[in-house]
Amino acid sequence: TLETLQSELDQKTKMREDGASAGDASKARLHLVQQSLERVQKDLISDQARHESLEAELRVEVAKLEGKQSATEATLKQKRAVIEDLEVKLLNADAESSTAGSKLHTVIA
Repeated sequence: TLETLQSELDQKTKMREDGASAGDASKARLHLVQQSLERVQKDLISDQARHESLEAELRVEVAKLEGKQSATEATLKQKRAVIEDLEVKLLNADAESSTAGSKLHTVIA
């Protein structure tokens, strides 16, 4: 955009050098600058809208991922609780088995 501005200014300067009056050249240059600024402003507004839209999409995606993570953590906690319960049952079964084995050994002896 700055290059376009410079090109337009160069053209108007050349016009002035070629015989256009200084006042007309200044008005023409001012008009070109105003047009360029308006284009830049429109581009910036468009870019801002795209960025805001992208940011909103990213926020939604982050929220989804956080929800999945939370669900996964809850499932993991449930599975840990089941594993801990099974470990306790296994220890109790081992203890009972050991006690039964000792009693059987005593009876056999």
